[in-house]
Amino acid sequence: MTTSLQPSQSQAVTIQLSGVNFALPGSLSLIGIATSQTNPEVADQDKASILITRTQGVAARLNPQSINLSGPGPATFLLLVENTGNVEGTYSATITSTSANVTANLIGLDGQPSQQIPRFILPAKSTGLLTLQANQSTVGDGNVAVEIMCVNTTGITATVTALIQRASVMVPEPPAFMLLLLMLFILGIFGIFYRCVRSGSNTG
Repeated sequence: MTTSLQPSQSQAVTIQLSGVNFALPGSLSLIGIATSQTNPEVADQDKASILITRTQGVAARLNPQSINLSGPGPATFLLLVENTGNVEGTYSATITSTSANVTANLIGLDGQPSQQIPRFILPAKSTGLLTLQANQSTVGDGNVAVEIMCVNTTGITATVTALIQRASVMVPEPPAFMLLLLMLFILGIFGIFYRCVRSGSNTG
């Protein structure tokens, strides 16, 4: 900001912080510098300490959110888990529900399929990647729900739902020459019928 001051005059400046989501817990320095526009060598500064408290949080999303299948078969989703807090977090991932026509597993840290990954750690402000494998036994829509929970703190959760949808079956349009042959065939049948009727009339 810019302000004009008379000799020996002072002015208080208010600094409003909207949020410091990038900082880790501890003390963060805020430095303010005042500089004369007419003489840049005239300057002064002051600083204040901002106390950053501990925060915890988790968010999750799927990539992709939904997969289209034309028939029964497998579908693989990537599950991205984000530690939105500013401290290290320990989490679990659990398949909480599946539709009747779907079976699903999470791929554990040991590479084996499981209904639950009981414990994995994410540093502050970081994102982890899990794999969700589903298999649809019959044609139709299906879903799999997965819940992410903070192991050490209750109430910090995130839920995602993977969707398996029936792909639309496109019926191809017949080629133009096939339509032409069909029209010629219909005209030929009509011509034969017309000649038969006319021949019968002449005989009568």
